[in-house]
Amino acid sequence: MTKKQKQKTKRTMTINEAIQKAIENGWLKDDQDTREDILQWYQDGVYIDYNPERLAVLDSDFWKALGRAEGWGVHQQVDEDNVSSDIPEWLVRWHELIDFLANGENLEDYFKQL
Repeated sequence: MTKKQKQKTKRTMTINEAIQKAIENGWLKDDQDTREDILQWYQDGVYIDYNPERLAVLDSDFWKALGRAEGWGVHQQVDEDNVSSDIPEWLVRWHELIDFLANGENLEDYFKQL
């Protein structure tokens, strides 16, 4: 399946699904207790004061793991001097989220359009 075909058939994602995908692809692999707790909370549908969404979006390892799950590669960026550089797609998506939140939007809406 080509990238364009994937984009056409892609459904929206929730923050919970993004967290689960990131965990399944290596996020928190060195923190087994937190990883197991978060997975159990989502399986049980438990709302907790400890907010894993906030933990996730602030952690570069979360974005790297989500990028592995989604098959993200690199994003080519051209600067004002017309010099091209490759930036990991996870980093581009992370910065998009920051801009999204700075514009008054919320996490769930960002992940729906991701």
